[in-house]
Amino acid sequence: EDPELGHSYYDRTYNIRRMSLKQTMTESGKGACCMVHSGLNKLLDSPAFQSMTFLATIYALFAFDLNLAIGSKATDPVIDYITFTVFAIFVVELILSLVFISGYIQFFFWLDIVATISLFFE
Repeated sequence: EDPELGHSYYDRTYNIRRMSLKQTMTESGKGACCMVHSGLNKLLDSPAFQSMTFLATIYALFAFDLNLAIGSKATDPVIDYITFTVFAIFVVELILSLVFISGYIQFFFWLDIVATISLFFE
């Protein structure tokens, strides 16, 4: 026991027994929030996510026209399901970019929102 500080060495070193439940939750939440923020930032910048959105963009540009040119009535539901999946990918990318990229709401936000909305009507 340290008479000057009023707590033991263990308390000073680990600061466990002196923290309230609310403080413990707040401190652990900050770490978790930073980990989630860092992880989602890494996801947005990862080559796999960039490749997926690139392929989704190529699909969005050409799939409907290719289906009209060489597809049949039987391929329409498949194209619709894939288009819905691509739409969901674009919405997730839009939300993540809006939340985690500073300055995104300028030019690229409006470009992405128009592209995502136009895909909804196909």
